[in-house]
This record gives sequence, C-alpha cells and structure tokens, in this order.
Amino acid sequence: LDLQRWAVFAPDNAEGRAMVAAVEALIQRRAEQSGHRAEPFFVPVGLSESQAHLWRKTVFEASAPDPRDLPRYQLILGDLDGVSLPFQQVMGGDAFTGRLAFDPLPGRTNPYEAYEAYADKLTRWERAPLPGPGAALLHLVEDGTPSTRIGDEALITPGEAQLADWIQSGRV
Repeated sequence: LDLQRWAVFAPDNAEGRAMVAAVEALIQRRAEQSGHRAEPFFVPVGLSESQAHLWRKTVFEASAPDPRDLPRYQLILGDLDGVSLPFQQVMGGDAFTGRLAFDPLPGRTNPYEAYEAYADKLTRWERAPLPGPGAALLHLVEDGTPSTRIGDEALITPGEAQLADWIQSGRV
C-alpha cells in the first residue's frame, strides 16, 4: 500500500463531506498502513466523460508532481447521482477503483451511520489478531460438461495443490 497509495473520492457538496467524515477511521487506518495521509478528493457532481478526463488531468494528476505517487487504490463514496459512473470509468482505467454506497438506515437520524459502521467494522477486523489458520473451501459443480472438467483441471486442482503447499510451508 505504501507504493500503490490509496485515495478517497466524494461528491463536492455537504453530503460528500459528511461521507468522508463518516469514514475517517478508514482514512486513518490507510494512512497507518501506507505512511501517507489520503486527503480526500471532492469531485463535482455529475461529471460527463470529457469533464471527468479534464478533472483527472487538472486536479488528480496535478496533485502529485511524480505520477508514481498518484494513488492506484481508489474508493468512491456515494451513489451514481453524486460521483458519476463516467468519472469512475475514467479513473478505473489504470487503477483499482471501487465504490461504497449505502442508503440511509431506516428510522435513523444520521444518514451516514452505515458508512461509519462499515469503516469501524473494517478497521476493527483488520486490527484483530487472526485466531489461527483459516479454512478454504473450493467448490466445483460436477455437471459433466467440458468447461467444468477443464475448470477443474486448470483451476481447482492446481489451486488446491498450491494452497496445500502454501499451508505446509507456512505462507498461509
């Protein structure tokens, strides 16, 4: 993460700032992991593809003198009515871009409570010590089709052997 960096994008409005505040625990956690504070990027609402390209060039790419310092892990907060799908597609061309969007929880006064809960749960589980070796379950539907047989021979069987090897060597 220290080489790839991490960034968060939110709509450039009060709702976007509230979403960023709600995931502050996650922003701090990524800073701990990478050694770099991820200052959020606030994106104009509803950018078209051409506007997204221009924003990327003039704001995102201009934020780092060295292109190698641009964050490749990118989290977009909110639904498509805020940070647009064309923006996500433009940013995701050479990065690992995902989106986190929650509807407000029914009957709650804080519409960003789900974002807070997500950030808190994620950071809590990342910090929790592992209780011991995990378990893996590999599934294959044996339906007799050639594609399933090939999938078993090319993916499941070698994957199972590699996993057993890694467990034996202590890598997992």
